[in-house]
Amino acid sequence: MTIDERIEALMHGLELYAAEQAAMGREQAATRRDQAAMGREFSERMDRLGKKMELHAAEQAAADRRLSRAIRLGVQEARRLRRVAAARDAESNARMDRLTAAQERTEASLKAFIDSMRARNGHPPA
Repeated sequence: MTIDERIEALMHGLELYAAEQAAMGREQAATRRDQAAMGREFSERMDRLGKKMELHAAEQAAADRRLSRAIRLGVQEARRLRRVAAARDAESNARMDRLTAAQERTEASLKAFIDSMRARNGHPPA
């Protein structure tokens, strides 16, 4: 092989090497662009996720406030109903006491009446 042929072979090898280097450079640039795009996409997704989490937290806080209010109102209503029931029971007990006293007076009056009727008919009071 002559020197010109060797130089030609070396030049051809260098051209192939340069072409490979250029192709690798383009591939690396494309990879960097893809990685940057993926990084931006990831950041955007994380931002959207963060916003969704903030919205969820706000909705959860609102639901917690509504639930606390409902529980508080339920407890207040139960207490009010207990007071009403206690007042109603006290009133019912007072009526029952008055009814019992009236019944006792009626029984005593009836006994006195019966005794007075016996005494009039010639029977001594019992």
